Amino acid sequence: MSFINIRDKRLKQEAIIGILYAFASALTVLFISKTPHGDSDIQEVLFGNILSVSWRQISTLGIVFGVIALLQLVFFSKFFGLTKSFENGENHLIGIFNIWNFLFYISIGLAIVFAVKINGVIPVFSFLIIPAVSAIMLTKNNFAVFIIALIISIVASFFGLNFSFHYDFPAGSSIVAILGIIFILTSVYKMLSSALTRKPPAA
Repeated sequence: MSFINIRDKRLKQEAIIGILYAFASALTVLFISKTPHGDSDIQEVLFGNILSVSWRQISTLGIVFGVIALLQLVFFSKFFGLTKSFENGENHLIGIFNIWNFLFYISIGLAIVFAVKINGVIPVFSFLIIPAVSAIMLTKNNFAVFIIALIISIVASFFGLNFSFHYDFPAGSSIVAILGIIFILTSVYKMLSSALTRKPPAA
């Protein structure tokens, strides 16, 4: 993905990544459907089995995510500058190969691969997208977006797991549902606040 270089401003890199993700997910489901326990295996790939995580898996995650976090902290300015260039539509200026772009995708890829093994595809991508989008709708401050997204992730995990435990629902689905509810509430709040602060047209 780090080699993708889109010059047409009408196309966003996220759209191409989404297409590749959907294609890869479809192929995964096709292959798994032919295994002896296809249905249950597909369910586990999509939503994971977070309640059966072992301490060994947690230790592995801690090491991998610790290294990724350290990489992001040490080269924060480089990655942040890269992100801003994509936001400003200047990704075509990055070139065919950029080491920071490559490291950025490698770190995201490793985080996703290890997280999906435990939490499933849909919860992982929900955590990647919903907290950040919800936070962006609430504030324009980049640091505040990070803090709010972190709080949303923790709150959704807490209430999702509690809902799953008390009402006997799958954990992954419960967490995604709570994240979805938070996103809907945030969207409603954003629409109402925008409507209230909108100035009436001049006479």
